[in-house]
Amino acid sequence: MVMTPEFPPAPLRTRVSGNADVGTYLQVGADSAAILVETARSVAVRQVIDVLDWGCGPGRVSAHIPNFYPYIRLRGCDPDEEAIQWASEHIRGRFAVSELDPPLPYEEESFDAVFGLSVMTHLRKDCQLEWLNEIARVLRPGGVLLATVHGKEAARHFGLLSVKGIEDHYLDPFMAGVLPADYYRTVLQTEEYTREAWGKSDLEIIAYAESVIGRHDLVVLGKPPRVD
Repeated sequence: MVMTPEFPPAPLRTRVSGNADVGTYLQVGADSAAILVETARSVAVRQVIDVLDWGCGPGRVSAHIPNFYPYIRLRGCDPDEEAIQWASEHIRGRFAVSELDPPLPYEEESFDAVFGLSVMTHLRKDCQLEWLNEIARVLRPGGVLLATVHGKEAARHFGLLSVKGIEDHYLDPFMAGVLPADYYRTVLQTEEYTREAWGKSDLEIIAYAESVIGRHDLVVLGKPPRVD
C-alpha cells in the first residue's frame, strides 16, 4: 500500500508553493516526481539509481519518490536549513544543507540524475551557468539534469506579452528572511536564450518541452558518456 506523504507546516509549504494549500502541495509534488523520474529513465544512457533533488526545500518532490521508486537512492539539498531539517526527519533519503553558490557537498560523479524543479526559475543568469557546471561535476557520465524554467506560458501568467532573452531582475518575496533579498528572484527566459546560454555549459541540451509541469518548461540536459 502506498502511503500518503506527510506534509510540512504552512510556512514551509508557502516558501515553495506560493500558498499553503495542502492539496496543491501534495498533488504538484506527486505529479512532478513521476514526470521527473520517468523522463530521466527514458533519456539517460545509464540506470537511474542515485538521484539528487537539488533545491529540494522541505521535500515537495522528494517525499513521493521513495513510495513509487523504492530502488532509488535519494538525496536532497537546499540552503533553507529549516526545510532540510523537516525533510531529514520525515522523508526517506539523505538531506543536506547546501550553500548559495557552488560547490555542492558531494563528490564528483555521485549521481545518475539531478532534478531541479523551480530552482533555475529563481536564479540570475550568472548563477545559472555556475550551477550548470557544478551539476555537471556531480553527475556521472551519461547522467542527466532535469531543470525547469519560466518560459512563454509563465510570462503570460505574469502579464508579460513577451520576454527578451532572460529577465532576472524581478525580486521574489517568498524566501524573504531565509535567503538574501537580492538572491532569490522570479526569472523568465526564452527557449532560444536557454538553448544558447545553457549550451555553453559542460552539459548538452537533450530536449526542451513547454509547460510540462504546470507553467514550467522542462529542460533536459545530459553529461556526455565517457569515451574509452
